[in-house]
Amino acid sequence: MTYEGGGLNAARIADVDYWKGNVPPGLPQHHGVDAAMQTWSKHNGCDAKPVEERVAPEVRRRTWHHCKADTILYVIDGGGHAWPGKPVPQFEASFGHATTQIDASTLIFKFLFAHQRT
Repeated sequence: MTYEGGGLNAARIADVDYWKGNVPPGLPQHHGVDAAMQTWSKHNGCDAKPVEERVAPEVRRRTWHHCKADTILYVIDGGGHAWPGKPVPQFEASFGHATTQIDASTLIFKFLFAHQRT
């Protein structure tokens, strides 16, 4: 899957490995990360436009305000299909650049611990 949408995504993988050309009708299409975040921000009742902040030379954080649920996106400029913070040099030729300027695992755990259900 690419940032802009399309490419190898869950529906395509399921078709190749399971449906074998009999894809069920009505599957949602992936139109890219920006479109997905627009949908989530609307669902969460956020302001229409996020506030963008550069948090590292190749990392931007977009935060939507006035939401019913925190809505945040980290954008890796020039990033590939890799896990931020845990690069695998052997994969970069096939999957693109992996940043070490943020660590996705740490960010996810901090987010989850800050939003525990009681």
